[in-house]
Amino acid sequence: MSRLARFSLIVASVLCGPVSAATPANGLIVLQDSGQTVPVAGYLAPMAGALVEEAAQGGPDAPAELTVFPVRTASMRAGQAEARAPLKMPGRLAQPLALMGSDPYSIAWLKRRVTWLNAQSAAIQLVEVPDLATYTQIRRIAGALPVLPASADALAGQYGLTTYPIVILPNGGLAQ
Repeated sequence: MSRLARFSLIVASVLCGPVSAATPANGLIVLQDSGQTVPVAGYLAPMAGALVEEAAQGGPDAPAELTVFPVRTASMRAGQAEARAPLKMPGRLAQPLALMGSDPYSIAWLKRRVTWLNAQSAAIQLVEVPDLATYTQIRRIAGALPVLPASADALAGQYGLTTYPIVILPNGGLAQ
């Protein structure tokens, strides 16, 4: 499995969690339920990640509407993170997840930390980025690391995160 696909699965599992069965409240009608259903997010995330990757590379099959710029995370700001206890997560991440923006502070942080992030097989969620050109610039700096532009408002709200760049370690620990 590619790093981008693994990253997409991590983001989908953290943000989406299990997908519940259809209920009348959501207007869906269950046609068949074998009792062996699994969350769909894990199957959709790799496809979405691959399409964003293709769009960033200017692939001919990348629909323009998948270019979801600008990406904003209203609940987080660039800056120095305060020391705090590890996150109480329901499960462990498969790999570290770095949250960062496209501001000068985050870009300087990435340049200093890219070797360490590669050694940790980290994935990067770009939580603030204005356009495809800036995203492409950050991808060049990140090298082989998977970079996915996506808001972190849900993640930040759930775990009380207010600053980036920050790395969420597989055990819930935080590093900057």
